[in-house]
Amino acid sequence: KRTFGERARDFPLTVASISAPPVLSTTPNRDAYDESMFTTDAWQGMLKLKEYATLLEEIEKEETECGDICTGNREYVEEAWQIVATEYYDARNTFSQTGWVDALTSSMRRALIRTRKAHGGVLYTREQAYDVVRTMMLTLGDKY
Repeated sequence: KRTFGERARDFPLTVASISAPPVLSTTPNRDAYDESMFTTDAWQGMLKLKEYATLLEEIEKEETECGDICTGNREYVEEAWQIVATEYYDARNTFSQTGWVDALTSSMRRALIRTRKAHGGVLYTREQAYDVVRTMMLTLGDKY
């Protein structure tokens, strides 16, 4: 079973990933998908996931060396992100897939920059993973 982050590297996404856990194609040919089948926001969000995949490639060696602890912490962040991406109800109608992808990428990037010196740029502790999730959740502006 591959994690969300590992599958994000295999751009593009299928329609199923917008409303269900991600199912990513192993075909890196984005032209194989009809853009008109997607909302503009969903399509832009999928394109932006490539930035997250690039971020994962940057830390791949360090995360592999760290082992299951770091991989598990990253997967925790990705699972939290995916739950919100598929289940979040926004009564104010301000939620966007593109913005949520940005929240994942920017929150993770900031956390990895903070951990670079001490832990090689990976999420070494569960507390670091919690911080990434908290940062992402704050971007929603939801008081609950």
